[in-house]
Amino acid sequence: MTDLAVREMVLYKHGVGFFVRQGEVQGTSTTLTFRREEVKDILKSLAVFDRAGGQVYGVHYQTPMDKRHRLANTSINLTDDTTAVNLLQQLRGREVTLMVETNKGNPMPYTGRMLGVDNQATTDYDRIYYVSLLSSDNTSHIFPFTDVRQITIRDAQSKDDLTYFLDTSTTEDNRRGGNDSHERG
Repeated sequence: MTDLAVREMVLYKHGVGFFVRQGEVQGTSTTLTFRREEVKDILKSLAVFDRAGGQVYGVHYQTPMDKRHRLANTSINLTDDTTAVNLLQQLRGREVTLMVETNKGNPMPYTGRMLGVDNQATTDYDRIYYVSLLSSDNTSHIFPFTDVRQITIRDAQSKDDLTYFLDTSTTEDNRRGGNDSHERG
């Protein structure tokens, strides 16, 4: 991370300020940290320039809403128990490759769209989960979940949604006292 030092600061009597941060950025991004209550004002007046002649492609920031609200807007939202089963359920209709071990020690790849995950009670306490996959030749493959060894997500949106879920889940725990918005230019 590159530090962009404050090079100029003008404070007006009504509590408004003008700040210039400037420095050399190594790589393609930098991070600025602000307190939650400052984000609205920052977004109203933030201007980012590359004085070396490059281009600024975007400013990204984490919203100041809590984790529960941020995760409500993603298509993948895993629970704390049966996470892999939960992931497969939420990938319904999406392209995946499953490595399935139908023969001991010999997993085979199966690619297609997730149909879903079904569970069947075997006793009052035990359940067996079955994974259903529709291959490109419209064949439905059904496997016991316990035979699935690997899940590869094929479509970009699902990969992004899973990454967003994981990043949001971990960053909530890593935040420092209200400094939860980051600007990158």
